[in-house]
Amino acid sequence: MSAGRKLRQRRFFTRGRSVIITMDHPQVWGPLSGIEDAVALARLIAESDADGIMVSTYLIENVADVVGAKPLVARLDGSATDRGDITRTDMVTTPEYALACGAAMGVVNAYVGADNESDLLNKVGMTAVECREVGLPLMAEMLPASALGFHFLGESVQAMKDKVNTRKTLDLDGIRHAARVGAELGADLIKTHFPGTVDGMKSIAESAVVPVLIAGGPKTQGYAEFFSMISKALDGGAAGVTMGRSVWQDPSPRGVIAGLCHLAHEGGSVDEAVRLVQA
Repeated sequence: MSAGRKLRQRRFFTRGRSVIITMDHPQVWGPLSGIEDAVALARLIAESDADGIMVSTYLIENVADVVGAKPLVARLDGSATDRGDITRTDMVTTPEYALACGAAMGVVNAYVGADNESDLLNKVGMTAVECREVGLPLMAEMLPASALGFHFLGESVQAMKDKVNTRKTLDLDGIRHAARVGAELGADLIKTHFPGTVDGMKSIAESAVVPVLIAGGPKTQGYAEFFSMISKALDGGAAGVTMGRSVWQDPSPRGVIAGLCHLAHEGGSVDEAVRLVQA
């Protein structure tokens, strides 16, 4: 890894494992509940112990005055919304521009097994080239197409309806496959799903070549279940978490971030993480 990419990526891992709060959702979903005021949310995250914030590249100008020293992950793709086919995600900016805006990392996504898989994987690979040229680390959000329903809670895209998995039938092999493909195409970090078990997470982390962070996925039933999922993922070798709706759609976003950081940074217990939310 080049010095520039290494130094920028290191900013997200100053305490071993990383907690990145994502707030790039409106690029696809519009002003969801909890994220209407992007500046206020960015300020809240900046005041927490989270390690970074993920935003749409063009939102950086709006939140720059409130994020303090928190490093930013810039969303580089996203040309589709939930009212169309969300698998058709092309680039909407460049790594060079994201770097000029102050981003310390870029992120793109790909759905392995989607009808337009070749276009998506080409996007990942060519973006990795551009990121290397400017010294920007790249996170690739690599998901099997079969997991779209799991991740988006019953996503309505007609073309994906016959490829949906439920929470109980997450495709471990598909997640593992997608994660390794992302690394082979040049990603420095992989964002994907927790497969449901510690052993499953270990198999993904061990074969992915690069660090793996887990995404939030659908809402869990209570704080204990949520933090138990995070704890198992970390025990299985996840390098951290990237969470969005589970944080800012919760009545206590500061508490949820505190709980996540307690698990990731201190190796703390699920019970204590729950108490931090309820404090």
